[in-house]
Amino acid sequence: MKRIILFLIFSIYTIAMYPQFPVQPISMLDPEGETVGNTFYDLQTNATCQNRIYCYDDGSIGATYTIGFDWPNFSYDRGTGYNYFDGDEWNIWPTERIESQRTGWSSYAQLGEEGELVVAHRSGFGNECLM
Repeated sequence: MKRIILFLIFSIYTIAMYPQFPVQPISMLDPEGETVGNTFYDLQTNATCQNRIYCYDDGSIGATYTIGFDWPNFSYDRGTGYNYFDGDEWNIWPTERIESQRTGWSSYAQLGEEGELVVAHRSGFGNECLM
């Protein structure tokens, strides 16, 4: 029994200390990124996945995110931040939400040939709904 235990300990030690091939660091992708706006509101997903970016056939891009600047309570200014890339550059960063009421967690999509659709939920007023 002692021999089996000693053999197992030696085998585990050998496998752990001497891998069969040299360990090479995996090259990580260095993705390009672009900041399309800013916000103090840090709960972007609410544990869900929304369609927030759409790339059109002509290379333009529409993007939305949850925006809010009234830190720390975001009582009244939470909503949808929206920005658009025309194929050459992004518009200036939004400084206010696109809705007139408090909303959250928007989704973005193409609407017809040249339209855009932003859907978000409204809450906190006793009558939750989609806007």
